Amino acid sequence: MPVLIPKKLTTLQNAAYIGLDGELVTVIGLGVALHDGETPGGTIYERQKMISGRNLLRNGDFAVQQNGNSWLGIPTVGSSSYTADGWFYQRGGGSTANIAISESYLDNNLQIQRALRLTTFSGGGSSAFSVFSERIPGALLFSGKTLSLSFWAKCNTARSIAVEIGNDFKSVVTNQRLLIGKADLTTQWKYFSYTFKFPDRPTVFTRGVDHHSWLYFWLEAGDDYNSRTGGISTYSGSFDLADVQLEESEVSTPFERLEYHKSREKVREHFEVVTSVISLGKYGDNITDAKVGGYIPFGTTKRKAPTVTATYDFLTGGAVFGVSEQGFNVSGTANSATSPARVLTYKADSEIQPT
Repeated sequence: MPVLIPKKLTTLQNAAYIGLDGELVTVIGLGVALHDGETPGGTIYERQKMISGRNLLRNGDFAVQQNGNSWLGIPTVGSSSYTADGWFYQRGGGSTANIAISESYLDNNLQIQRALRLTTFSGGGSSAFSVFSERIPGALLFSGKTLSLSFWAKCNTARSIAVEIGNDFKSVVTNQRLLIGKADLTTQWKYFSYTFKFPDRPTVFTRGVDHHSWLYFWLEAGDDYNSRTGGISTYSGSFDLADVQLEESEVSTPFERLEYHKSREKVREHFEVVTSVISLGKYGDNITDAKVGGYIPFGTTKRKAPTVTATYDFLTGGAVFGVSEQGFNVSGTANSATSPARVLTYKADSEIQPT
């Protein structure tokens, strides 16, 4: 009985191979590629990348929305704002933005489930810029590695954005950064994929508090940043971004869409919002004492002790203390004879802030 043996190609050979619609090719040492008769390289499925968790970024499809789903006129103060969980908008030179997560801008693209629209209002000068970014703890996380970045994007007019990766040692050591490329956006959804090697670690280095690696999408930038961005220029307009994935791989693989609770757990290592009502109990040796308190464990252990803010009801002088990676304590004075003192919401934030 005849046996169908798939064609065997090296990674470079497959990258240039178009093949037939539905043809399966073995990519030596990597996995398999499914071809459609039109796209060079086809769709790669790596054997070593079939396990969950290959995306080095968190919330690349913006499914987790603890921090809301829209942000208008940001930042109202300072140079950055926390937006979709895991992601920051950064600006310079007076630029601002409106940002919203939506399923309304998909244009029947069945590859994506939701998108993030960033509408920039550029300051227009040489120092103006708008950047969408994420930070990952560990300045040496990417050192010497071959990485692949993929995403979907479009704009309300044809123009280029710059994509950059780098690290911050939070010390006297010079930070490393690499311009991954310029993505030429159109008014239609377009898939982008880049493979690159990150610089090797320095021979001598020290690391300070919150050392990290980062990914930047430069949406617009003035002349002060031409050498860094390739001269994308300032711009006021709408950008749409979806399914951002960064992986240690020689090729980009299909976007890994995690189950919601798994995606939320990755986010909650850095940022957690809880709106469940948590009642507080009395403490002290006096039965009539109105002092109350309690220990509240986090839903997910944090990467470091976070900044915690809370809201209360039926409680005077509510205060947070004893914060650790695992949880925090609350104390205060109950002010109702009929309703228990309670925590209404809390936010625990250990995200690395832009500087």
